[in-house]
Amino acid sequence: MEDQGAEYEPAKERGLTSMCGIAGVFRPAGRPLAAGLDEIARRMTAALSHRGPDGDGFLVDERRGLALGHRRLSILDLSEAGRQPMVSAGGRFVAVLNGEIYNFALLREELERTGQAPAWRGRSDTEVVLAACEAWGVRATIERCQGMFALAIFDRVEGVLHLFRDRFGEKPLYFGVIDGIFLFASEPQALRAFPGRPGTVDRRSLARLLRYNCIPAPHTIWQEFRQLRPGQGVTVTAREGQGAVELASFRYWRLVDVARQARAMPFREGPEAAARHLEALLQAAVRRQMVAEVPVGAFLSGGIDSSLVVALMQEQSDRPVPTFTIGFDDPLYDETEQALLVASRLGTAHTDLRVSAAEAQRVIPDLPRLYAEPFADSSQIPVVLLARLARRQVTVCLSGDGGDEVFGGYTRYIDGARAWRVARCWPRRLRHWLAGQLDRIGATTWARLERWLHRWFPGCVGRTLLADKMPKLAALLRADQIADLYKSMVSLWDDPAALVIGLESDAGAASIWPASFPVGSAETTEWAGRERAASNDWADRGGEWGEEAWAAFAFEGEGAAAEAMMLADALGYLPDDLLVKLDRAAMSVGLETRLPYLDPAVVEFAWRLPLGEKIGGGEGKRILRRLLARRLPGVRFDRTKRGFAIPLGDWLRGPLRDWADDLLSPTRLAREGFLRPEPIQKAWEEHRRGIRAHHYRLWGVLCFEAWLEAQR
Repeated sequence: MEDQGAEYEPAKERGLTSMCGIAGVFRPAGRPLAAGLDEIARRMTAALSHRGPDGDGFLVDERRGLALGHRRLSILDLSEAGRQPMVSAGGRFVAVLNGEIYNFALLREELERTGQAPAWRGRSDTEVVLAACEAWGVRATIERCQGMFALAIFDRVEGVLHLFRDRFGEKPLYFGVIDGIFLFASEPQALRAFPGRPGTVDRRSLARLLRYNCIPAPHTIWQEFRQLRPGQGVTVTAREGQGAVELASFRYWRLVDVARQARAMPFREGPEAAARHLEALLQAAVRRQMVAEVPVGAFLSGGIDSSLVVALMQEQSDRPVPTFTIGFDDPLYDETEQALLVASRLGTAHTDLRVSAAEAQRVIPDLPRLYAEPFADSSQIPVVLLARLARRQVTVCLSGDGGDEVFGGYTRYIDGARAWRVARCWPRRLRHWLAGQLDRIGATTWARLERWLHRWFPGCVGRTLLADKMPKLAALLRADQIADLYKSMVSLWDDPAALVIGLESDAGAASIWPASFPVGSAETTEWAGRERAASNDWADRGGEWGEEAWAAFAFEGEGAAAEAMMLADALGYLPDDLLVKLDRAAMSVGLETRLPYLDPAVVEFAWRLPLGEKIGGGEGKRILRRLLARRLPGVRFDRTKRGFAIPLGDWLRGPLRDWADDLLSPTRLAREGFLRPEPIQKAWEEHRRGIRAHHYRLWGVLCFEAWLEAQR
């Protein structure tokens, strides 16, 4: 097919050092631009240079109003044939891809077997995707792709731009409509490179940040922008002659559907058969994810998830696998000893690094730049340090992320479910009355009681402060549904909207997004670029953890609470927190991360397993433990799960106190007009005095304030 009106510039080689970033502009005919398409695409793509300093490439099609930009990751097909944007052999499709399609070799073989393959120009997964689109169509191709990706495909015949995000949300993809012009990019700062620097802080997203310490998809910190949810696609069509774009959203894959179907076909062949089947699935997933033309290693914490991944890697490698661990001087937060034991038993080429508190704290000024949006999972600090350590030796790292959500690794699946069963034995009216009584007792009173108990009954009170335990107990007693219990367990601030100025008087939180475009549905809306205020329904729709799980399942039976929370975590906490943390930290140094536990076949089989294969006897991940025990007999994995924790509470009372005092200043907060100073100051005072441990709540406020300062 003849390319009419398109200008293609191949990427420039700069060495093999980073991950991909994609960006694009789609302008309807008649929509004016403050700058040329080419210039805008270059600005946006330059904002993603950290994701791909290997090279950049552009395609500009003035006639169709399209510009695509790409920052290259050189992992597969390091030749010129792997350059992007890439045009299909027949000329109909053009694509930019961030990520990897793990099963591209199988798709390529199928195209060849059925006589639908073109004359291949190289060995890249992007070329295979484009060939599959020409053979099978775009939607059918995406449904068959397995991997981690954010992908944009333009159909020159239909004049339609397709965007897709991978099934679990490993790779990000943001988009927006500004003055009738559609924009997309891997990170939001690239969208803000559009002329005029659009961006109004979304106060409802700020409230979500304070609840979860991250901003759940589809929302962003900016009113003007959204992000795709996992397994979601959007098609964008320019309305010829009307100067408008038409958006259609759909889900090509839904975890709730997979879980529902898997539970209807439970695995009944017994524990040994289950272990053999899972072992084969994990071996295949690890083997696919080790494919690269650059050095590959693994993160190794010494826990169950990462240790099993490393063991499977080493079994399939003819040389020692590079493994990496970060530790701290404080033994309560150090994992290097256990990781070294596992590495020595498996025979990996291990590197560990103990960092001081001062070294870790030096990462904090970089966080607003690295994460682009306010993000407040404090384990981001050691993850950044770990990525920097690994990048010295490798370009790709496998990780154990996802194992907890898929195989039941969090203590809330055990303790929370047990507490739920006990609380259900009490009458509702009694539970609510007791919760009210606990709420009436202030933190200072609980602190005095705790000091008295420590004095007269040493050891009877654990490390967690009573002033922190009692509100959680009250929330448990007040919960009437599993959703209520889960929300209380994952919420940092119980009523974050009360902290955000303006929400109580403007519940709608103005947005340009029309109420008729609920992201995640199959509905279509026309958008002519006029700013509209969203209805309350749209402002609140989406982005609350677990909402899909509660709507899709009637959880019943003995393991209902545990299964409900596992699914809710996989839908919310995993993509919105853990995968964001990992992607931004790794991308900041040009490191690609891959997650075998999120292989679709592994996840589907995990949902077929009886709950007892995952959780039982007071422990989680039972089937993974059995697989690991065969490879590391005698190594104990019953230590307390640390999850890359840091001594944040002590740091805020000590070396970070002046920094926190400045950001939490009542005068500063009042001047900015986003957050109410009074409740924040109360929490800060209680934390400084040791009455309550508010460090995780305050970290969300601090990260927002630091991010806000970086926008100036």
